[in-house]
Amino acid sequence: MHYLRAMRWNTRNHRIATGCVGAVFLIAGFVGGFLEWYRFDLTWTRFSPVPDRLTHAGAAGIPGRPGTGPAVPGSARAKAGLAVDQDGRPLAGVKMRFIKPGEDLPREVFTSDADGRFELPSETDTIFRVMAEKAGYHSDGEHWTSPGESAMIVRLEAAAGLRIEAVLQNGKPAPGATLRVMGSSVYPPYELTADLEGRAFLPDLAPGILAIEAVFEDQVAELVGVELTAGAVVHAHLYMDEGIVLLGLVRDEKDDHPLPGALFTLGREEPSLLTRAVETAEDGRFRIGPLPEGSYRFSLSSEGYVSLTGRRFWVGATSGLALFELSRGVTISGRVLDTAGQPVEHAAVECWGVDATGTLIAPLALDAPGLIPVGQLGVTDKKIEIGQTASGAVMTDDKGLFTLTGIPAGHLLLHVSHDNFLATSVVIGEITQNTDVPDIRLTPGAEMTLVVVDERQFPVVGAQLRVESARSPGTGFTAFTDDSGEVLLPAVDEEFTATFFHPEFPVHVEHLKAVRQQKVQLRRGTGTLRLRLRDAARIPVVRAQVELLAQDRPERRQRVTDDTGTVTFERLGPGPYLIVVTHPDYTSLEKSGLEPGDYDWTLPYGGGFQGFVRDRQTLEGLAGTVRLSHPDGAQEVQETRKGEVEFRALAEGTWQVHVSAPGYAPLTGELVVKAGTALQELNLTPQLWELERAGAATGTVRDDRGFAVRGAWVSAGTLMEQTDRNGSFTFKSLPAGEVTFMAWHPLSGLGSETIHVIADLQAPDVIIDLVPVRTSAAAGESGLTLARDGLRSRLVVATVAAGTPASRAGLSAGETVWRIGGLPSHLPLFMLRSQLMGPAGTVVFLEVGLTEWLTRPVFLRLE
Repeated sequence: MHYLRAMRWNTRNHRIATGCVGAVFLIAGFVGGFLEWYRFDLTWTRFSPVPDRLTHAGAAGIPGRPGTGPAVPGSARAKAGLAVDQDGRPLAGVKMRFIKPGEDLPREVFTSDADGRFELPSETDTIFRVMAEKAGYHSDGEHWTSPGESAMIVRLEAAAGLRIEAVLQNGKPAPGATLRVMGSSVYPPYELTADLEGRAFLPDLAPGILAIEAVFEDQVAELVGVELTAGAVVHAHLYMDEGIVLLGLVRDEKDDHPLPGALFTLGREEPSLLTRAVETAEDGRFRIGPLPEGSYRFSLSSEGYVSLTGRRFWVGATSGLALFELSRGVTISGRVLDTAGQPVEHAAVECWGVDATGTLIAPLALDAPGLIPVGQLGVTDKKIEIGQTASGAVMTDDKGLFTLTGIPAGHLLLHVSHDNFLATSVVIGEITQNTDVPDIRLTPGAEMTLVVVDERQFPVVGAQLRVESARSPGTGFTAFTDDSGEVLLPAVDEEFTATFFHPEFPVHVEHLKAVRQQKVQLRRGTGTLRLRLRDAARIPVVRAQVELLAQDRPERRQRVTDDTGTVTFERLGPGPYLIVVTHPDYTSLEKSGLEPGDYDWTLPYGGGFQGFVRDRQTLEGLAGTVRLSHPDGAQEVQETRKGEVEFRALAEGTWQVHVSAPGYAPLTGELVVKAGTALQELNLTPQLWELERAGAATGTVRDDRGFAVRGAWVSAGTLMEQTDRNGSFTFKSLPAGEVTFMAWHPLSGLGSETIHVIADLQAPDVIIDLVPVRTSAAAGESGLTLARDGLRSRLVVATVAAGTPASRAGLSAGETVWRIGGLPSHLPLFMLRSQLMGPAGTVVFLEVGLTEWLTRPVFLRLE
């Protein structure tokens, strides 16, 4: 009993002692915490840590206080940022989310204070992507931090508003009208309904260029080129007219049975972002509209049939039932293997070529969200299924098999690529029926690891690089560096070119050889190019478009001059650079070979003149077109109004002039322009161009068996036409006198015929018989190499070897090539270069000239 009583007493004393000790530590903790807070509070500055700070782990979903950030040592707070608006004024309340490449959640979150200041992350050796957010503002682009950066500026633009008012044909509002808005800053398109007064308002839009469409019952209106400016509300008035409903029928070309499920996509031929798409019903019919009257381009595709891509179509008041006939294409099957004979899965197989009419055969996108009428149309919103498609681009299955359907018959080429193999192109020749091609074998490339670092040997995270083989430029793949700055290149050639892109660095081009591991160093741009533009009266040129292009790498930047006529490009690498300045009221200015620095340029006024185009005999004004081209690449085009035309702000120099009018022979000449002394001055004497009536000629191109040849190219001087399905061609603007016609077809050969043309008369039908070219087993050479002009995106003659067919044809380096073998010059280089290859004796047709309307035909016979 005494033992138990003593034990109870000891336990009670132990609890009391333990409680006292705990209370002492608790009080000490409170006192220490208070003193620590008091010490920080007394020494607080705008950039010092303060209470309620975020932690690294909890920053993702907790909004930061103004001027606050995670608690880190003071030495890590030396860097600071500034948030400004479009006018450079400090912007408060901007939430900054700092995200590491490859991660979704931000590492840290800060908010700018009343002076627009905010702190940067404590990890000074890491690259972060900065997401800036503030209600009523939009970021002007992506922002990145970089190791060792002492400060950064984040610029946001005030949101714009768009107020739309739709007015009916009778002048009354259009209540309930359907409005569609799309543009550079609005995608996917907005679709909304107008109120009872035909109005609608869209707030909080990013600045940009928009297209607007309004539809009300059978009335429609379209407005293209609405420019939203930061912080402004733009009013757009759409005056509606009665639209046109297009009714169409899609059927098989041979048996006339309807094609249900065919996709018909329609877009304006003039610059527009708005398109329409509809699928045919069970009876092959479709209905689309209402549409504004005008010229359109359409794309029509159906499974197993040859797609009609980028074709022109006029929608007018007299448009009846539009009939579209599709022809079945051929099916091409094959297998892709490696050098060991094993199947290659997920290899991309694309079909290129020229059909019997000379029309390009090109693959459509494997997966595209829609169709935009810019350049060649043809992408649809249907996803491509692996192993079966009518698009001309497929992926191999697990057995390495592929099947291309709906391919036009013609001279075809297959281009095969895979991440782990070198890309290859295989010419399969003339295909007129379903074909199984021989096995295509891919060569494995060398595996290589690239380590990308900056000038301080820190890894560069998230850098994009484009890898292209030195033996086949234009083909390659894209990869990205990981968190350690490394990227594994699974298949590269012995020599290749790697182009590096990263927002913190200038574009960097490196010519490398395949080794196991190699380090590439990127250097941050430290140069600044500041350009001030003024006119001859020393008045700042405001809102001039300034384009900066690196002459030795694919780097391009654009800016607009401010109210002082100044534009600044920062973080530039070494030159040389090309600067192109354009303004609607001044002549264009272009200078090359520039290095970073300060420049003060005077933008010349330019010259101007009035012109008149008339009939030489009747002296009546003509409706035609006047085209001017400058040696530096500038071009101006104007349509005449009752023969009158006016050009202003033309650059000084000698311009090539091309005047044309329907039914008249075109006129070419030169015009010397002198610099003006005042804005928009007409300082040249009025120009008079008298055109003579032209003659016309029609004809037929036949092969050596007497059959009509579709798709043959026929030239008459600088004029060019292509034969239709009946082998016929028509020239309506031939000059009077002797005219020689040259006809060429890649499969049927070459031929010519000379006739006498009389003005205002139709010449007798011309029959041109093509003679097949004789070829030998040896490979032929043209002596011509092609390259892309990186500054103007043109195809040019790179080199011409002496004593070769190219030199004898008068070709010279630097000339612009517009067409090769009937193919337009914007196609991939591997496709265009394949037109210059073949057995000796093959004839290749080229169009070469300063501009598209001043070309000359060139025929090269490979030797």
